[in-house]
Amino acid sequence: MHNENYTTFSELLLWNNKTILEVSILCGKSERTIKDYIKTNQPCVACRTLLIWLFYGIPQVETWIGWKIRNGTLISPAGLTFDARDLEILPELHEWRRLQEAADAKDKRPVVTKIKKMAYF
Repeated sequence: MHNENYTTFSELLLWNNKTILEVSILCGKSERTIKDYIKTNQPCVACRTLLIWLFYGIPQVETWIGWKIRNGTLISPAGLTFDARDLEILPELHEWRRLQEAADAKDKRPVVTKIKKMAYF
């Protein structure tokens, strides 16, 4: 079974600059088997998953489907990109959001007013 969020097995190898020999060693399969996987685009699930984890660095769970990592940049399914500096501020954003939600729970002003308060961010 194939996941449409990923390209062909052959392209997965090419994009990540891996040889058939390297992939055969990583997967514990013969070079002939890897060539067959490329020809049929039907690799064993374990080999394909291992390569995706190694090459993309993204776990294959539902919440991460469609995300990619390329050249040190995290790319969302919508095409938004994030680098390490963007991700470093996440703890502060989570705290800000928690405080904002607590304030909003006490403050019943219309949403437009709340958005204006956030505009400086």
